[in-house]
Amino acid sequence: MTDPQRDLATYLNDHLAGARGGIELAESYLSSCDDRSPGREVITQIRRDLEDDQQALEQVMVVLGVERSLARQGLGWLAEKVTQIKIHEGSSQALHLLMMVEALSSGSMGRLGLLDRLASLEAPDQGLPWKQRAARALDHLTLLRRLGTELSARAF
Repeated sequence: MTDPQRDLATYLNDHLAGARGGIELAESYLSSCDDRSPGREVITQIRRDLEDDQQALEQVMVVLGVERSLARQGLGWLAEKVTQIKIHEGSSQALHLLMMVEALSSGSMGRLGLLDRLASLEAPDQGLPWKQRAARALDHLTLLRRLGTELSARAF
């Protein structure tokens, strides 16, 4: 494997691990709130879209001949669990939800970068074109910012 191929494999595997972490974070948000909690519908839709993007990433990795790295997946899982512990540590529910939304926002920025790179590399689309997926990730950032504003008003 050439260096650029190895770098692409590392890059895609890191994003695959991040996708799994984002899905788990969204699931944690949903399990931490009740039906009246702010953002439930938004986070549910974001979780669905993350799952769709994760499947598309897995498919394009196969097409590009990139093997999944179990080590990177494991480290991504561990990082998400450490984030959860940090978020839960001594915080109110409003702050807990706010911090999860901010973590999802950070992940969405990374996902936006990935989708832009896949579009610029002209990687084969997997269902929805990469540019449309990037636009959807940008919409998620807007929704998460609004939700963060609402949650911060409750937390502080």
